Amino acid sequence: MVTGAVAYRRRNRYRGAALTLRARLLCSSVAVVAAAVACGKAGTGLKGGKSKLSPPAPVDFGQVYQGAHAKAEAVLQNTGPHPLDLTLALAGDPQLSLAATTVTLNGGATANAEIDLAATTLGPASAQIQISGDDTDTIEVTAIVLADLPCPAPGPCLQSSFDPDRGSCISSATGDGLPCDGGDPCQTSSSCTAGVCKGLRANCDDVDVCTTDYCQPGVGCEHLDESGACGGADPCQIYFCDPTAGCKSSAAADGTPCQSQAPCIHANICLGGSCTGLPVPDGTSCLDPRDPCAPDATCHSGQCHSPTAEALVPGDILWQAISSAFSDGDGGTLWDGGIPDASSLQFGWRAAAASDADGDLYLDDLLPDGGCQLVSLDLCGRPRWRVDYASSTQWTNGRHLLATGMVISVGTDQTLSGQSQTTGQLLWTFDPAQQAGVPPNSGFVIEDIALAQSGILYYSADWTVEDPTLGQLRARLVGGLLRNGQAKFQSQQPSLPYDGLYPNRFGYPLMVDENENLFTAMNLGPGQGEILSFDQTGAQRFALPLSRENLDGLSENHGLFVEPVSVTAFDDLGRVAWSHTEPLALVNSNGHSPVVSSEGHAMLLRYRYDKGLGVAESYDASGTLLWQTMLQADEEARTSDVLDSAGLFYFVTNSQRLLALRESDGSQAWSLSLPSSAPVYNGVLALTPAGALVASVSERLFGIYAGNGLSTGPWPRFRGGNDNASAPATPAQPAP
Repeated sequence: MVTGAVAYRRRNRYRGAALTLRARLLCSSVAVVAAAVACGKAGTGLKGGKSKLSPPAPVDFGQVYQGAHAKAEAVLQNTGPHPLDLTLALAGDPQLSLAATTVTLNGGATANAEIDLAATTLGPASAQIQISGDDTDTIEVTAIVLADLPCPAPGPCLQSSFDPDRGSCISSATGDGLPCDGGDPCQTSSSCTAGVCKGLRANCDDVDVCTTDYCQPGVGCEHLDESGACGGADPCQIYFCDPTAGCKSSAAADGTPCQSQAPCIHANICLGGSCTGLPVPDGTSCLDPRDPCAPDATCHSGQCHSPTAEALVPGDILWQAISSAFSDGDGGTLWDGGIPDASSLQFGWRAAAASDADGDLYLDDLLPDGGCQLVSLDLCGRPRWRVDYASSTQWTNGRHLLATGMVISVGTDQTLSGQSQTTGQLLWTFDPAQQAGVPPNSGFVIEDIALAQSGILYYSADWTVEDPTLGQLRARLVGGLLRNGQAKFQSQQPSLPYDGLYPNRFGYPLMVDENENLFTAMNLGPGQGEILSFDQTGAQRFALPLSRENLDGLSENHGLFVEPVSVTAFDDLGRVAWSHTEPLALVNSNGHSPVVSSEGHAMLLRYRYDKGLGVAESYDASGTLLWQTMLQADEEARTSDVLDSAGLFYFVTNSQRLLALRESDGSQAWSLSLPSSAPVYNGVLALTPAGALVASVSERLFGIYAGNGLSTGPWPRFRGGNDNASAPATPAQPAP
C-alpha cells in the first residue's frame, strides 16, 4: 500500500515526466520557432552536430628579413548553419604570436586569425595554432628569417641602409659640404651638394705652349702635340716649337737640298742656314727623265744619263715585285704549273696600298701559313723593309692610312696599330673592344678607319649583344684616337634588333671631310640602307634612307658625296642632289668607291646582269649620264679605281686588263694586259705622285708608267680613292 506521501511523490514524478516529454515533443516541432530556440539551449549536442570548421590551410610567411615586423592571417571558415565558438592557442617559436585567442564564427561565415612575426633570430621559424571549442583542428605556421642585405652607397654623396620591412635599401643624401670623389679625373675640389658630387673643372695646363690641353671625361688631362703647326718657307731653317717661346727655327744641316735643283748642273744646298748653289760632280746618282727607275743613271758633263734607259710611254712596266708567298728566292715564282684557282688562293699581295709623297708604298703580303708581313717598297718596287705581324694579329685586313711618319693599320684581331714609316717599328696599339667593355666572342669588327687632317684617327665598329628583354641586338660604335694612339672619345650608338642576318654591317665605308664630319653607311635589311653622318664627337648629324643594301662605297669632292650602289649624290647635310636607282636584278656595284672629280663628275664601275658584262659610267654634277663604256663579255672591274691629274680614269678587270679611260667622254686612252694569269683581287692599288700606277695580281705587283700623278695628292688619302679634294690647306684644330 502506497502511503499518501509516497503516492504524492510518484504522482508528481510522473507528472514531471509527462511535462518533460511534452517539452521534447514541442522541441521537435519545426513549426514552433521559440521551441527550437529553447531546444538549442537545452542541448549543445545538436549545435555541434550540424556545424563544422573547414580544414584551415597552413600559413607561410616566406622569407622575412631580420628586424622586420610581418603579419599573416589564417583563414577560418564555418561550413555549417550554426555559430561556432573557437579558442586559439599558438605553441612553438616565440617570434610568432596571435593577435586574438577567441573567435566566434556564425553559420557559413569566414574569419581571419592574425599572426604576428617579430623576426629576430636567423633561420627557420615554426609554430602550431591549436583550435578548440565547438570544433578542433591545427594550423601549421612557418617562416624563414634572413640576414639583412648589404647596402653599398650608390654614389659618393649618398648613404644607404637596409629597411627589413621593405626588403630593400633606402638611400639618402649625406651632409652638404662633405668632400667627395665623383670618379671623374676632370673634376677637382669636389664636395657634396644635395646628394650630388660637384667640383671645379680640372686645370690641364701643362705650361707648354706647343700643346693643346683638354680633359677627356673618364680619362683625365690630355695634351695634344701641336708642334707640327710650326713651319715656314725657308728650306734651310728647321722649324720647331719651344715649350716656352713657341714656334722657332734653327739652321738646317749643311748640305740639305734647298729650292729648285738643276739636275747634274748645280745643287742648291744649305750652308750656314742659307741656300747656296754648288756644282754637281760627275758620277752623282740621278733620275733619268726617260726612266726614273733606271738603276744606272749618273751625271756626266751636266746631263743625267742611263745607258739602259729608254723614253717611257704610258703603259710601260717600270718594275715588278713578286710576293714572298710565290717567290722561289731567285727572282722567279714557285707556281711553274700555273696559278691555283682564285677560290682556293688566299695569299699573296692583298688589299689597297698606301703611297706617301715620296712614292714609297705600304701594303700586305699574306703568307701561305696564315701569317702576314707589312711591306714597304720604294717608288721603283725595291724593298725598304718587311715586318712580321705578331701571331695574335695575323694580318691587317688591308686597311692602311698614312699619318705623319706613321702607317696606321687594322689587325684581324680588331686592334689598331701605328708603325714607323721609316722602319716599320711598332709605335703603339689600341684595342677599341677592350675600351668599350665588349664581351669576348661578340663578333666585334672594326669596319673601317678614316684619318682627319688634324691627325685624329676615326674608326667605326659593330658587334652582337644578347639582351634579356629585347633579344639579340646589333651594337654600334664610333671612336677617335689621338696621334699617340690614346683614346680621344668613344660614342656607342643605339643598338638595333638583330635577327642573325640584318642589320649586317655598320660603319663601312667610313670617311671624314674637311670639316671633320664623319660619313658612313648602315645596311638595315633587304633593299634597305642609310647613309649616316656624325660629328667629331660621335653625335649623329643626319640619317639618309636609301632603298638599297650593301652600301659599301662612298666618295666626295667639293662637298658632293656619291654612293655607287643606289647611285645617289648628296651634300654634307644629307640633302639628295640626284639619284639613279636601278633594280638589283639589272645592275649592281662592283663594291668599289666611285671617283668624284673637281668638276663634280662621278665615275662608277658597275656590273650589268642584263648584259652579262661590266660597265664604266660617268654622271655630271646634275646627275645626267655623260657616258657609258661597256667592257668585254664576262668582264668586270676588280679594282680600287683612281683618277690622275690629266683626267684619266684607271681600273683593272678580272681578265688582267688595265684600262685608262678619258674623264671627258669615256673613250680609251690606252690599255695594258698584265703579264700574269693570277687572279685579280684589287687591281689598281695606288698612283704615286711621280705618275706610276701600282697594279696587283696575287703573285706580283707592277709599277706602270702613267705620266701623271693623282689629281688630289698621295693615295689613299683619308679613306681611299680621291677623297677630300676640297680639304683646306690649313687643317682645323680638333675640338677638345
